[in-house]
Amino acid sequence: MNHSAECSCEESLCETLRGFSAQHPDSVIYQTSLMSALLSGVYEGNTTIADLLTHGDFGLGTFNELDGELIAFSSEVYQLRADGSARKARMEQRTPFAV
Repeated sequence: MNHSAECSCEESLCETLRGFSAQHPDSVIYQTSLMSALLSGVYEGNTTIADLLTHGDFGLGTFNELDGELIAFSSEVYQLRADGSARKARMEQRTPFAV
């Protein structure tokens, strides 16, 4: 059975987004920089974690000097390090890129 013929991913995504927009008309996406800047080596940013949290409570990104992955969930921001450890981010830490 070919399930892909029965499902239009694009159509499904658009329907989901329309439903979300209807329920959350004031929702926006905040981004601190461009991915192309990060890929070009811009690893220093001025946005603090405290500033980032004024724009939302959920997201992904990185820390200055690529010092771990940034994960924001329910207004808590965590730093996942290369050694596998995770810790709560400090409000004064900065990010070159976050969404």
